[in-house]
Amino acid sequence: VIQIIMNKYNEITKLLFRYEKFGIERADNGTILIGHPNYLPKNWRLVEIYPPLSSDDIVVLREECAMDIPKPYEDFLVNFGNGFNFLFGTFALFGLRKIDGRSMSASRQPFALKLPNNTERGLIKNNQESNFFIGSYDWDGSRLYIDTKTNRVYFCDRYDATPLLAWNSLEDMLIAELTRLYTLFTEDGKQISKNRTTLPL
Repeated sequence: VIQIIMNKYNEITKLLFRYEKFGIERADNGTILIGHPNYLPKNWRLVEIYPPLSSDDIVVLREECAMDIPKPYEDFLVNFGNGFNFLFGTFALFGLRKIDGRSMSASRQPFALKLPNNTERGLIKNNQESNFFIGSYDWDGSRLYIDTKTNRVYFCDRYDATPLLAWNSLEDMLIAELTRLYTLFTEDGKQISKNRTTLPL
């Protein structure tokens, strides 16, 4: 089972690093910055992968979210990365934000897991206690969550947790979604059609 999971992480890594021909850097806080085609502003990158969390970070994250983190997502945060930002928020996985402010270091952080799982939780209709929100799409703020009872991943509207699409696991969702999204962008990261939804429906 461990080998299967690691193989899936390897596939996820390959997908996230597809733009590496446009350069790879590491920010001061450890964030991996992938892809800087000539048309992008100086500080923009196509993909940002945030450095993995420590066990102490996980304790802080549990307190911020006021609930346990699903094991598959905790493993991802500790063994892969503290979330990522793919194509300027087109698709993002959330994590722990360690510093506030508008500095460059502050900008190289994930969207905060505590917002959908604590601060905004009461705004989401048909939400269940077992739902743990992990990410979103910038098209309309649609969300992704893990059902902690089954570890299945679901896609839903921004303010309604009724499932619209499901995957059997976190890894299956990531591989499917990253593969799909690449078909909507050019080889250098430009969206082919601004009018075509980036959502998985």
